Amino acid sequence: MSNDVTEILKPQLEALVAELKEIRKSIAARSTAVVKPEKPERRRAEIGETYYYIDFSGYAWDKIYATTEDGHRVDRIRHDFGNYFRTKVQAEAVAVKIRQALEEAHND
Repeated sequence: MSNDVTEILKPQLEALVAELKEIRKSIAARSTAVVKPEKPERRRAEIGETYYYIDFSGYAWDKIYATTEDGHRVDRIRHDFGNYFRTKVQAEAVAVKIRQALEEAHND
């Protein structure tokens, strides 16, 4: 069942990641006070730094965990999938959108 949920939600999650990228671009375009050098769109934390991810167990979609980047496979998988956030606020905002997408899917 978990794989079914993942497959059902994958397009919605991909759309959310694309939307987040557009929001970041929009904010960057509006920011004229400080010109920052270009960085990769989703920078990974340095080894030993904290990042946040959303619990995808199906029990609590809004549970946010903090963990330490240590270069292991699970860190890369979360980053590549898009479930890797530099701040808890970013993770919480996406968790809200995931909950809304689930509610909409069940209301259709």
